Amino acid sequence: MITHLLIMGDFNLPEIDHAAYGVHGDDHSYQMRFFDLTQDLYLVQNVFECTRYRDSQTPSKLDYIFTNDDNLVEE
Repeated sequence: MITHLLIMGDFNLPEIDHAAYGVHGDDHSYQMRFFDLTQDLYLVQNVFECTRYRDSQTPSKLDYIFTNDDNLVEE
């Protein structure tokens, strides 16, 4: 039985805003389906600040750390 789950990676989905619980895309877009899946699996996204900074681009949050427990990752 799995008690703790941690999934990390560069998901490259800047259209998802976990803090605002929203997605910029239609209901059948990849980013919406990904967001819905993480919600269906009760995964908590633990990255709160932008992780990608490039010249002349808006900073974005592309790297995620998902857990099944909101107290599993502190910093």
